[in-house]
Amino acid sequence: MMEMRDIEDLVQESLWVYGLLKKLHRGAWDRLLGNQLKNVQQAGEMLRAVFEVALLILPKVGDCILGAERKGYTVAKTAEFEQAMKDLRHMNQHLLDQWPAIDAKQVEESRAAFARGEFQSAEDVVRELHRSDSGPH
Repeated sequence: MMEMRDIEDLVQESLWVYGLLKKLHRGAWDRLLGNQLKNVQQAGEMLRAVFEVALLILPKVGDCILGAERKGYTVAKTAEFEQAMKDLRHMNQHLLDQWPAIDAKQVEESRAAFARGEFQSAEDVVRELHRSDSGPH
């Protein structure tokens, strides 16, 4: 089994990674909502990939903690690590549920509709916006 010091170092490093992922998650959402991303699809895919890897690796640190606890040891910052894991899972689920994603099927359906003439011209969209804007407020 790993030395206790090694496990505690892993926990500390995991909390550092959690901090980075939290900043990355928040920054990506801020840029998305601020319309500052050039490629929303690519940014979402990259963010999902980073979280996927983190959620494969970091639970192994949790396994080390459990192994040490079964042997009667107390690992420093276990509660913080457990909370970080809950937060990461929540952030990942939020990302999966809320990040705008376009799949290949949607693109093909949109192209087919466009080819059939099923679209609005820019002028129609502007007229529609003016109509909805001029209604009672």
